[in-house]
This record gives sequence, structure tokens and C-alpha cells, in this order.
Amino acid sequence: MAQSFVGQLTDPQKAIFRKLRKLLGNQNLVWRHSIGSAIIELENATPERSKGWFENLAESLEQSTSNLRKQRQFAKDYTVQEAEALDRQKCTWGWITVVLHIDKEDALTLIAEGRKNGLNLDDLKYAVKDAVKARFKS
Repeated sequence: MAQSFVGQLTDPQKAIFRKLRKLLGNQNLVWRHSIGSAIIELENATPERSKGWFENLAESLEQSTSNLRKQRQFAKDYTVQEAEALDRQKCTWGWITVVLHIDKEDALTLIAEGRKNGLNLDDLKYAVKDAVKARFKS
């Protein structure tokens, strides 16, 4: 399946695909932002995508669709400068995946406070739940 997916790409799309493959060697948040940005770029270069296109992309990259979708969302919601700042704060991808579905400003506040107060991932999950509950009550 992977070869057939790549074989269907145009030369410009193949160049973007190769960029995605190369990016899969690093693991910080800027790297994940780059992956997400490249996915967005490939989607924009492929306006007519067939059913299952994203799943075929993930399989060809030997990545989960879930992780690629999260990286794409991260790139949509955050700037590369914000990803760099989060890397400097020693924020992990686990933390990002927990806050990805809430308002970015709330997420950045929770991350900063969590890092400052030594929260672990489970603490952050509870803080996000509390933030979501508070938002629905208002």
C-alpha cells in the first residue's frame, strides 16, 4: 500500500512527502510542529483527496493516523515560535496532547502554571477537566 500511495503523488507532492519522511527523525515540539505543517502543506497541494487518503499517508509514513492528526492540529493552533517556547519550558508531547482540545490561551496558562508548580501529566489532565467544567458553567 505504501508504494502505491507514493506512486500516485505528483513530483511536487513527492518532494513534500520526502520532507515528511526526513522530519520523522526528531522528537521535540518544533519537530512535531514541522510534521504538522508538512501535512497541511501536502493536504493543500492535494485538493482532491480520495477516501482513506490520510490513512494511506499515515501507513506510508509508518505513523498512526491519531498522532499525525494531533501534529496537524498542533501546527494549525500554535506558531513555530510557540512550539520553541514550549520546548524551552521542557513541555512534552504528552502535555500538548492533553491540552490540544482546549482554548490555546487556557492551554498555555495551564502549561506554564503546571511547569512552575511541578505538576505531572495526571495533574494536568485534572486541571484541564476543571478548566473545561468551569468554561461550561459560565
